[in-house]
Amino acid sequence: MFLCKGIDGYDTCRELKKLEEIRDIPVIFVSARGTLEDKIKGHEARGHDYITKPFNHSELEVKIKQIIKTVKQVES
Repeated sequence: MFLCKGIDGYDTCRELKKLEEIRDIPVIFVSARGTLEDKIKGHEARGHDYITKPFNHSELEVKIKQIIKTVKQVES
């Protein structure tokens, strides 16, 4: 694995997506940074969603369920 100090979440996501055995695992960014630029960077890094802190647990649960539903539809 590539665990390095100083690597941010965007770089971590890009590195995970390079690994064939785990590249299809959905990534949701959870960050205190909530600018449009930050959200775009998350999606460009191939994240599936982006949620800002503080967040509502129900909202996160809905996002997770929606991603699971989408993945299941793609797989069938």
